Amino acid sequence: MSHAAAAKLLSDHAGLQRRCAGLPGVNKGSKPGEHIISVRCSSVSVAPNQTRPALLLLLSERPRPPEGSQGDQKQAGGPKPLRLSNGAREIVLQGRGPPLGDGQVVTDEEREWRGPFCFIQAADPQLGLMKAWRVGDCDGGGDEWTEEVRLMQQAVRAVNELRPRPRFVALCGDLIHAMPDSPFREEQEKDLKEALRLTDPDIPLVFVSGNHDLGNTPTPATVEQFRRTWGDDYFSFWVGGVLCLVLNSQLFFDASGCPQLAEAHDAWLERQLQSAAHSTARHVLVFQHIPLYLRTPDEDDEYFNLQRVQRASLLRRFHQAGVKAVFSGHYHRNAGGSHGGLDMVVSSAIGCQLGDDPHGVRVVVVTADEIIHRYHSLEQLSERGIDEDLKKLLA
Repeated sequence: MSHAAAAKLLSDHAGLQRRCAGLPGVNKGSKPGEHIISVRCSSVSVAPNQTRPALLLLLSERPRPPEGSQGDQKQAGGPKPLRLSNGAREIVLQGRGPPLGDGQVVTDEEREWRGPFCFIQAADPQLGLMKAWRVGDCDGGGDEWTEEVRLMQQAVRAVNELRPRPRFVALCGDLIHAMPDSPFREEQEKDLKEALRLTDPDIPLVFVSGNHDLGNTPTPATVEQFRRTWGDDYFSFWVGGVLCLVLNSQLFFDASGCPQLAEAHDAWLERQLQSAAHSTARHVLVFQHIPLYLRTPDEDDEYFNLQRVQRASLLRRFHQAGVKAVFSGHYHRNAGGSHGGLDMVVSSAIGCQLGDDPHGVRVVVVTADEIIHRYHSLEQLSERGIDEDLKKLLA
């Protein structure tokens, strides 16, 4: 059985429909924008005494052609996915389908709390910014990114060696520096994907869209470019009894170029939050690129936070839904705060640093009652792994 056939088998189960970047033979969603972007990572029986892994496609090596085009149905040999799970872990990602709880039977196992686990939150590899920052040409795409590739490879190697293994890695935006339709963009995307190929296939990658991925004022075209290259710009998934919402924060910042997409995003988010408020989730977590705020909820508007009106609305809605933490990047420095039991976590960059923090990632430990997180430098993570006190919480 081919990978595509295995994916179709799971998709057909319980009537699930999805569309995945670059996977032929998978049923399309019945309505525009409603689909499951990934299916369970587990073994699918294909013959007596034989199993093969089902797919968890979080990154497509080849962009998905526009729907209805010839390439949507026919591509020589079929595009090959960049990463596949080998089935040792299970994680289900729900795309823009019905609200959570509406017969999504394949998510049942991951809805259950099974004890503490950890994941990695990282941000801003932003290939091309380090040289651009040094030479004072940040508006350009950056014509060199060897340093960022090396740092990304170092991060991948360090994460691969962690024990216990993280359940997933969330990259919270600005994957590359070159804006849409600017020079060097395709090369930066290609080199980042090559670095990410080294990731242990048991560790799913979750991609969050940033302003450099979509443009400061996104349009339908730039959003579609991101979807073709990296997957959906917003979705939700369950892991170990925890509900995770991945948002497109650029639609909160400036949606003047795509108001209809922003309306659809907000309607989807409202359905998710309403369902979350009545769900069995042990915790609800949000991942987005732009922080709600950097230090305090009432701080002034600036480039690195969301506007106060939008910020206040989201904080209110998140509180009502029981969101425990919002993880973000964008600032290229560690920052954040807490408001009414909701943590605003701002993590510094894998790539270019704009402050005094080292290149690094954040280790997040999820227990029955708490979300504990700590920034680790890449050197520390490579040499010593997770801090011992955090390891004890996972025992």
